[in-house]
Amino acid sequence: VCEALFRCGIHPARQACTLTGEEAAALAEAIPQILEQAIASGGSSLRDYVQADGTKGGFQDLHLVYGREGAPCPNCGAEHPVQRITQSGRSTFFCPTCQK
Repeated sequence: VCEALFRCGIHPARQACTLTGEEAAALAEAIPQILEQAIASGGSSLRDYVQADGTKGGFQDLHLVYGREGAPCPNCGAEHPVQRITQSGRSTFFCPTCQK
């Protein structure tokens, strides 16, 4: 979710009902692309996840914002680093500049 919202420039605290048609279409296009990337790279080994053959997934190496709190935004640089908020008990990562 963090990666799809970042790719589309949508702030994670925004309510879905406020998205424009263009934003919703962009998100609908980004989600399957990201899922395909994640599957192709073996998923994300964030804690103890491994594939059936015991190898770790590689998608975490492609994350642009997830788990990168305090790191420079890959789009706009270090001026406004990636931030983390908690939503429904889960961490959400985003760029406060790129995702208004």
